[in-house]
Amino acid sequence: MEKVFFIDRKRPTDTLPYAVKIIRQGGIVLSSTDTVYGLACDPHQPDGVKKIQELKKRPAEKGFLLLIPTPDWVDKLASRVPKYYLNLKQFWPGPLTLLLPAGPNVPKSIVSSDEKVGIRCPDHFFLKSWLEYLGHPLLSTSANLSGEKLLTTITDLRETFEHSVDLLIFDNEEDQTEASTVVDLTVDPPQIIRPGKLANRVQKVLKKIIQENIR
Repeated sequence: MEKVFFIDRKRPTDTLPYAVKIIRQGGIVLSSTDTVYGLACDPHQPDGVKKIQELKKRPAEKGFLLLIPTPDWVDKLASRVPKYYLNLKQFWPGPLTLLLPAGPNVPKSIVSSDEKVGIRCPDHFFLKSWLEYLGHPLLSTSANLSGEKLLTTITDLRETFEHSVDLLIFDNEEDQTEASTVVDLTVDPPQIIRPGKLANRVQKVLKKIIQENIR
């Protein structure tokens, strides 16, 4: 079967059954997102997780990101929900990743060495349908080698990953060059670990709630 798909915004579900099948079989999918191109697999499939680690040359202690269908999944994945979460939840779905204390439902193979897990609820027409169809989170990480520059063109992505992943999904959007903003909610006050999309807006919210807590 064809390995590379260009999804149609008018009919985004045409590719869903095949993408879901690949994930459930432990395969790896390279996909467009609402931030940068990503590599995805089922977080509960050890072979898939290991393959992504090997593809990216990514140290195991760094952990991975989980893309969730709805914010309701936070309660299922975090061992506790920090108080500032409700202030930042307004940015979901969207390009904001929250570092939370990993709970028992998160596979150990994707948890960082400091027991944190990144969680994000994406705002992308295909990803949202894909997650809803799957009914559970996806492991996701940027489609590049660990520590190296992001790959932002379809040509570069195909040259690098076409022979090592099971499926490639593109939507022809050009603006996939900026990663999500990452906020660590396991510390008080929360800290922006990586600026990205929404960074200025997130910073304003954090500044406001920190000032309110000082009063």
